[in-house]
Amino acid sequence: MIQFAVAGAKPRLDEGGSLILTTSAGDITWKKPIAYQLVKGQRREVACTYELSGTRVGFQLGSYDRSSELVIDPPLVWGSFLGGSNTDTLGRVQVDQAGELVVAGTTLSGNFPTSAAAFDHNYTGGSNGLIFVTKFSPDGRSLIYSTLVGGTGSEGSIFYGMAVDAQGNAYVSGYSVQADFPYTPGSYHYGNSTFGSLLFKLDSAGNALTYSASAVTSGPVAVDLTGAAYVAGRWGYVPPAPYPFTKGAYHNQVVAGVDYISVVKYNPAGTALDYAALIGSSGLQQASGITVDSSEEATIGGHVYTNGYSGVNYPVTPGEPQGIGDDALVTKFNSAGTALVYSLRLSASAGLDIAGDSAGNVAVVGTASPQLPTTSNAYQPNFPSSGSGIHQSFATQIGAAGQITYSTFLGGNIPNDHAENAYSVAIEESSGVLDVVGGTESTTFPLTDRTYFSNPCGYLVRINPAASGTSSLLYSGCISTFLNPNPNMFFSGGGIEVGSVATNGNGLVYLGFNNVGPTLIDAYQPFSAFSTGPVYFNYPQDAWVGEMNFAQPPPRQSVIVHFPPNGVDYTSPVHYVADASTTCKAGVAAMGIYTSPGVLAYSTTGNHLDTRLTLKPGLIYNTVVQEWDNCGGSEKTPVSVRVEVEGITATSPAKNSTVSSPVHFVATATNPYCPYQDYNHSGFSGLRIYTAPGVDAYDVYNTNQIDTNLTLSPGTYNVVIQAWDYCQNVFKVPITITVK
Repeated sequence: MIQFAVAGAKPRLDEGGSLILTTSAGDITWKKPIAYQLVKGQRREVACTYELSGTRVGFQLGSYDRSSELVIDPPLVWGSFLGGSNTDTLGRVQVDQAGELVVAGTTLSGNFPTSAAAFDHNYTGGSNGLIFVTKFSPDGRSLIYSTLVGGTGSEGSIFYGMAVDAQGNAYVSGYSVQADFPYTPGSYHYGNSTFGSLLFKLDSAGNALTYSASAVTSGPVAVDLTGAAYVAGRWGYVPPAPYPFTKGAYHNQVVAGVDYISVVKYNPAGTALDYAALIGSSGLQQASGITVDSSEEATIGGHVYTNGYSGVNYPVTPGEPQGIGDDALVTKFNSAGTALVYSLRLSASAGLDIAGDSAGNVAVVGTASPQLPTTSNAYQPNFPSSGSGIHQSFATQIGAAGQITYSTFLGGNIPNDHAENAYSVAIEESSGVLDVVGGTESTTFPLTDRTYFSNPCGYLVRINPAASGTSSLLYSGCISTFLNPNPNMFFSGGGIEVGSVATNGNGLVYLGFNNVGPTLIDAYQPFSAFSTGPVYFNYPQDAWVGEMNFAQPPPRQSVIVHFPPNGVDYTSPVHYVADASTTCKAGVAAMGIYTSPGVLAYSTTGNHLDTRLTLKPGLIYNTVVQEWDNCGGSEKTPVSVRVEVEGITATSPAKNSTVSSPVHFVATATNPYCPYQDYNHSGFSGLRIYTAPGVDAYDVYNTNQIDTNLTLSPGTYNVVIQAWDYCQNVFKVPITITVK
């Protein structure tokens, strides 16, 4: 039986079979679960009810085929792209109490979608872009507002962080070198410069700035119940002005030439500092996230590196983990910013995000090596990989007083010198469930839902830290395709997120990924707009956002497209793989692919589609995969594909050849849509040789070429050479060889 534990609530069932969780804040309802299997394309319901045993909740299932996959409540409500024809970078997603998703980032698109009553419609960001803030309707079909924020200088304005308060106002941190950035009169102003870090509050309608301040630093943002904003950023010893310490504010020794973490609380009006504090070491440190509890105590999470540095060490309070010199940091300040409540370092890890609840519990996620401290109740207390040079995702929960209450790895068994990363975390206030998004390339990553499976995979994982062991994993599934094998995650600057997650509790999870994700045909933007402009390190093309509902899951998508992922570049022929289901008792009649409206390029009978389409290179195709059932109904799923002029050219070994070991591999990757913008001007993050599915035999990074010899045992190999460019696109070429 599948079970999970409930903490902080008393569970009971109502007469309709729904689960009622009674909490101090009121009752929470989870509707009666839905379970089914797909049999020859027909959706066959499986009897499924909740079953209670004390505080544990399980699923009692009727008879079903145990040799086939059982699906319980696939939870995607909606998904949509957001962007114009140039580079659009997702920075952060948040959600207000009305269930309206807010996304912010940086755009270089002159045609980025804006709303009629927006604060600013005009793109004036030159080659560096402007900040955008967009709010979606609860069903993802329309925009409540979408606005640009910036001045008219060609240098642009760049996003760094965002928080949303209970009234739906957005607090955005960024950086601008535009002399006429719209700072508001009377707002706080740091230094004498007309450009630099910024903090603005955008009203819930998206048409006015409540305030816009020249800030001390740029970085992640939090907001408390009074509307006071907190920003954690990097401050150097020689900034535009001296550091504006407030009376009694915490700081350890300030050393010349060292960048510190600045933690600043702005008053609700944005006119003054409530406090400004500094913390750091003689080494390197960076804050990747900040959260604030109901007592107005702020906690930062990030990364500190002190190996090889002498002098001031990063502060750790008595009784807390000391770390080993290359560690995730978690530091909590008192409400006045004058002292530390606690400060700790998690060994051999990097914190990439932090989230908290109103009681002061926090969760930090990131990437770690085997020395990370884990707890006995963890889902994965032991390091999942057996190789060397590996970092894997982790999630650690810390209580209000600084005690580690839950700490686990998250991952599969990945090859040497590779990394998995957890990028973002949110805590569901009512249940304490942790929602975590990240990226993996492992074929053994623990997945409970393979509806949108891909490898590589941008995942969502839900953890109940009140449970223990395998019972603490509530959900794990692929949502996006994480394509870059060599991301520059550490000290890379702010504002760029591979993935972001938010929640307003009770099983409602809001997601953002860059470039790729499933969409519905009636979404605001079902197809990717792609990018034709300059692309910088790891900057993507479009944002993807969506909602998943684990409390009241919607009906399953009738057409699931497994390949190609929605919104990436491919070379022709394009491989399509899809499955269809229907509530029609007579089943699925046929499936087909439209490459443009009215142009049916392929069709087949039955509920499964697997074909390759030859499409003209250099064009964008807004394709639609459709199913027709035997009751006269039909459903569609959108898939946007840009077919590249180039890809990978392999000159050695020849396809279907017989060769001797060592085998000489020579290949070159090209993509005219992804300008170079990297150190060696190749435009590519790396290439890899797979000698079998999931078997990584060779890697090379920051180049578009492979020229190497591999020692292979005699036999036949279905080799795949794969390349990733800096626009988050993937290219593959298959080569079958026989080694004699």
